Amino acid sequence: MPRKFLPRNVRRSIKQRVVWHRFGTTCAVSDFNILGLKLDSKLIEYDGPTEAQANASPSLLFVHANGYPPGSYRQFLGPIKRHFRVYAAQHRPLWAGRKPPVKVDWSCFADDLLGAVDQISGQSVHLIGHSMGAVAALQVAASRPERIASLTLLDPVFNSDWQLLKFRLAPRRKLLEIPLVRGALRRPEYFLDQQEAFHFYRGKRAFANFDDTALWDYVDASNEPCADGRVRLRFSGAWEAAIYMS
Repeated sequence: MPRKFLPRNVRRSIKQRVVWHRFGTTCAVSDFNILGLKLDSKLIEYDGPTEAQANASPSLLFVHANGYPPGSYRQFLGPIKRHFRVYAAQHRPLWAGRKPPVKVDWSCFADDLLGAVDQISGQSVHLIGHSMGAVAALQVAASRPERIASLTLLDPVFNSDWQLLKFRLAPRRKLLEIPLVRGALRRPEYFLDQQEAFHFYRGKRAFANFDDTALWDYVDASNEPCADGRVRLRFSGAWEAAIYMS
């Protein structure tokens, strides 16, 4: 997407240049551990320097893609935390229930992200968004440019008005034929354990370029334990498909 098509107030107000980048599927560089929920919110997970270091460190908020919880990016974010106080926003499929609305409006993700930005005190925030997360990050930068120090977009999803209109007018049966939608709806919701989940994804083409460490990060971030001992997808296939159809 050419820079001239970015919202004018984003171009004028963000001091550092906007960057977008083709994000490779392999992310194996260093160690990153998400410590858990902070700030009494379901929106944010946090990791970064020690508390003493954090007082002098700039804040960076990472926004994940559809179906990839923040922990999936552990190795990608590892080197960044040496220089930033790193937060990771969680999209609402991870905290708002497993059943999505009939129609998903992506503006809700930007609204949630605005709430996350408002919870980060101090100076302006550096934003990095991947795929759907990049779109939400761009919308936040457009509406609150004074809070954004820099904006980095990884594989942003940009569609023309004509493409969006076709999506909105298409009957549901046609949307269900989209390969990404079919794949999301066929994804197993439950596995006997994490090992079974790992072996399942290891054989999938979408994860062919993930090394074992990166794939384990995805598996650990994507599943939660159940009372019966099995593990279940945190980001449900129904939510993932609904987002692809929107």
